[in-house]
Amino acid sequence: MEHNVTELNNASQKNGFKLSYEEAHHGTQHSGFWVCIAYINDVQYGEGRGNTRSEAKEEAARKALMLLRAESI
Repeated sequence: MEHNVTELNNASQKNGFKLSYEEAHHGTQHSGFWVCIAYINDVQYGEGRGNTRSEAKEEAARKALMLLRAESI
């Protein structure tokens, strides 16, 4: 199990970033998908899609962490 959301939360607290997420469900209740966008200081850092809200949030957090690492936080 990945822990990207926790790692991103910890990095945000450590560095004083404002972290927020936007979550939306698309499609029908039984055949839809979730989209989640991670924002740091109101700038989009990662977007994830998944069958569940948590899958989408983990993916968004993973992408945001990759970008933060590339920026050498």
